[in-house]
Amino acid sequence: MSQAANTILINRVNSQSKASALVNVPYHRLIDACVLMVFLAAVAICSSVYLRGRTELNAAIMKNETASRKVEGLTVEVERLRRDIERMKTDPRMIETIARQKLGLVLPGDVVIKIKPDQSD
Repeated sequence: MSQAANTILINRVNSQSKASALVNVPYHRLIDACVLMVFLAAVAICSSVYLRGRTELNAAIMKNETASRKVEGLTVEVERLRRDIERMKTDPRMIETIARQKLGLVLPGDVVIKIKPDQSD
């Protein structure tokens, strides 16, 4: 009997180990699937944050370049105005031109001819 009992016992142990092996396989697959999902979610979040940051960086670079071009244009304009101011202070011909054109002044002895604007609309 002991040989028969051993055979029955071995068969039971083998069938239980096969059953437990079948139960453990889905459990490991479930864990693997959860780990994979967490990893993919982390990659998606990192990608999203990176892309948003990259887009904001590109927008800031473009804004900076636009501001730099505007500053360069304003610098040129300021230099031109400084030269004009210096000429207005020192050049008598420039002073006379401004007085005649902007202020409508004339020198003594100049003849002024006024022309009526054409009103034939």
